[in-house]
Amino acid sequence: MSQSERRSPIFKSVLDALLNQEKPFPPIFLNSFSDLDPTSITALKNIWSRVPLARRQTLLEDLESLSDADSLTSFDEIARLALKDEDAKVRILAMRLLWDVQDRKLVPTFIGMLENDPDFEARATAASALGNYVYFGEIEEIPGTLLTSIENSLLRVVTGKDKELVRRRALESLGFSSRPEVPAFIRNAYNHTQPEGIESSLFAMGRSAD
Repeated sequence: MSQSERRSPIFKSVLDALLNQEKPFPPIFLNSFSDLDPTSITALKNIWSRVPLARRQTLLEDLESLSDADSLTSFDEIARLALKDEDAKVRILAMRLLWDVQDRKLVPTFIGMLENDPDFEARATAASALGNYVYFGEIEEIPGTLLTSIENSLLRVVTGKDKELVRRRALESLGFSSRPEVPAFIRNAYNHTQPEGIESSLFAMGRSAD
């Protein structure tokens, strides 16, 4: 019997508990969402929309706390599933769970969310998530063409008319970039009349080491 087959009956109990609104979800089951195998992730996808919204949100919050406390856990698969959730908070929490994941396949998703997500806080979170990939590009761990796509998207936001929070987060992510036009945007933000704009410029300066 494979590990996946051994795990399936146990994971079914986890999913049943997730759907059971009569009882709180047992914290002991949280580790079951780490390193999900294909069979388990398929089972989770099949019931995800039936999990009450408050429980989806709380689950991802708890997984984020567990991930911070235990670096050996990996909740990438459930986070990728939650990126497509209809609820903005769930999408934001999913991006935060993927913060330290270096997977270039996530870049188009994050760019799409930055440019098209209906929730401005989710767009701002996507802008922040892309900052890691700007850094990876600068140290040549992702292709230059991919880095350029990320930078172009962030620059469009910085020079666009999105909410100030989204533009600020995009500027902070561009702090890692060596693109020649970026320093001027950082200087402009430093001369901003609002303290939030100054804060973002200082954050970007620190990342640029300039």
